[in-house]
Amino acid sequence: GTRINAIHVDEKRLIVACSDHMLKVYAVESKELVAEHAGHLGPVLSLTGADGLFYTGSTDQTAKLWSLVESKLTPEP
Repeated sequence: GTRINAIHVDEKRLIVACSDHMLKVYAVESKELVAEHAGHLGPVLSLTGADGLFYTGSTDQTAKLWSLVESKLTPEP
């Protein structure tokens, strides 16, 4: 199964960094999976952020910036 490596929770959602290379978003109230975000080539080990912007770190030796307000990976500079 998929291992959960890090979580962030706010009033509306639970954001989960997973070993299956994904960032997953669940609705707190309904407990339903509402979004899955791909972008890493390895397990996602760390997660931090606020106000809709989140950084993830992975065993693929990259850090990604996600806009969960728009539900997408932000372009790299």
